[in-house]
Amino acid sequence: MRKINIKNSFWGLTAIWIFCLFNLHCAYAQALSDSSVYTQSRDQAYALYKKAIGENLHIYSGNEYVAPSAQGQKLLGNPYFLSDQFLEGSIYYDGNFYENIPMHFQIQDEKLIITHPVTHTPIELLNEKISYFTIGNYEFFKIPAQTASLLYTSKLYYNRLYNGSVIIWALRDKKYTLSARAEDQTATYKEYDQYYLQKGNIFYSIESEKELLRVLPEKKEELKKFIRLHHLKFNADLEKNLILTVQYYDQINNL
Repeated sequence: MRKINIKNSFWGLTAIWIFCLFNLHCAYAQALSDSSVYTQSRDQAYALYKKAIGENLHIYSGNEYVAPSAQGQKLLGNPYFLSDQFLEGSIYYDGNFYENIPMHFQIQDEKLIITHPVTHTPIELLNEKISYFTIGNYEFFKIPAQTASLLYTSKLYYNRLYNGSVIIWALRDKKYTLSARAEDQTATYKEYDQYYLQKGNIFYSIESEKELLRVLPEKKEELKKFIRLHHLKFNADLEKNLILTVQYYDQINNL
């Protein structure tokens, strides 16, 4: 596995590009009357830049990203995970690992977006080449299509919240909804999270404390005591309390 630090290499590549442009400018100044010399110098400069950036080029080979249109509505919210600003992350893409890459995850349509380091064009990466990625402190893995169909969803990426003897997954989604009042002229992106517990090869949808205890019956009484002792309210913060309870489940399982 090759590890490529895009952030650190970018400034080096930029310096190379500037150097190439400088040489190109000099060649142009010396040969204003000879367009063939200029063309040759230009081509050499681009070849040098392309060679310098090397295998990093193929991560920028996706389609240009076009943001969703508000369709004349006043838009509330955005379709991106965590923020509409680019966040630093890493990605295993087409057999190579890249880190320190600014990216968006457009969760409504499951599009991972980066920008070209030179043109700054937003690029939508190809889903078939993505194995997993992180954005901020969140890990996303591609679930096999066959498994996703059993969960009654066509979504590709699931956020892994906990990885132990059982695994907690979160499906992140946003839906675009129009106001029920025509005069409002507003549209809103609302986030919806769905949680799954993976036990072996089986996925269970978890929406409450009761459903969690049903999936972990062998430690049900111990878990109920833990939940009462720590005053965990699943209807107030399902995600946090799922993680805390499953961590405790692994702890007592290992005694």
